[in-house]
Amino acid sequence: MRCYKVVHCHKGLYTSTYGQILHPQHVLTYEIGKTTFPVIGKIFVFEDLENAIQFQDRFIPVFSRIFIGEGTNIQHDGGAIRLSIYDTEVNKELVIDFWKEYPRLGYLIHVPKGTVFCDSFTPERIVHP
Repeated sequence: MRCYKVVHCHKGLYTSTYGQILHPQHVLTYEIGKTTFPVIGKIFVFEDLENAIQFQDRFIPVFSRIFIGEGTNIQHDGGAIRLSIYDTEVNKELVIDFWKEYPRLGYLIHVPKGTVFCDSFTPERIVHP
């Protein structure tokens, strides 16, 4: 299914939006035409460009781009995780706990409007700077 992924952009490298606060093992890298799979859990993407732009403008307007691409096994059930900006070891455990407990808990906090999960994402091109 076609979807949109907001990514962090630095020196031509596209990574997870919050890669700077994630434990390094959970930071995903994206390249046009190459499929990315998560280390654990799912990839958060947007169903439409409008919601992706709203997220980008509100949270990460600088050093980010929006890809359009193909997401596999899209799930519309939302959910998110509180990430510690200060302690990546704690953050690492939160990410692991979230994906282990997610099916049972349903959600921890709400994600931005239009967010869906996918099993993999293949970027096709940048659609918004």
